[in-house]
Amino acid sequence: MSSLTPEELLFLKNYEQQRIKHNKYQKLYRLNNAEHVKNYNKHYYETKREKLKSIKRKIQKEPIHIDIDEIVATPIIDKRTRRGKKQKTIIDIKPRYETRGEPLEYSTIDDYIAKANIINKLFNNRNLPAHVKAELRKLLNDNKNIDENLILNEMNNINDNISDTINTLRTHYKNDNTFKAYTNILTVISSHLKTINKVFIKH
Repeated sequence: MSSLTPEELLFLKNYEQQRIKHNKYQKLYRLNNAEHVKNYNKHYYETKREKLKSIKRKIQKEPIHIDIDEIVATPIIDKRTRRGKKQKTIIDIKPRYETRGEPLEYSTIDDYIAKANIINKLFNNRNLPAHVKAELRKLLNDNKNIDENLILNEMNNINDNISDTINTLRTHYKNDNTFKAYTNILTVISSHLKTINKVFIKH
């Protein structure tokens, strides 16, 4: 025997009838307005996608400023501490080309020079002159007999304010992998240049 009161039983009966009726009308509405519902959904999702694209474009137009001075700043270490006592007086950081076992592949050098040419067009609005490309090829082949001034005078973005150079590249290349590829070229070239390489000395 049910523990529900007659009023509660009546309520449940009416509720079920209303649910069935509602589902019936909903089905009829969808059948009669299928085209309208389709167009509404299409418009809704297209608007949503366009809004998302607009936001992404806005984000991409706001390049991240990179403070090179902050990145390369030498940390101050208290020599009274254990770490400070172990710290060497001279930190001699060897560039990668001095520690690698084999010379660069010809295809790698060609790729580096091609990217260096693109960077030069970005900063100086011209291709690298043939004699500068020749010096770069000698440089990347670890040839000691090079004229560094020829390279630095043409690729002045290496020797100028490097923070401005990096941020210009970041503004131009929004994709992280592309940005890294072009900054890597500058790193490789500058690491070979004795003129701008220094040994950091701690006092």
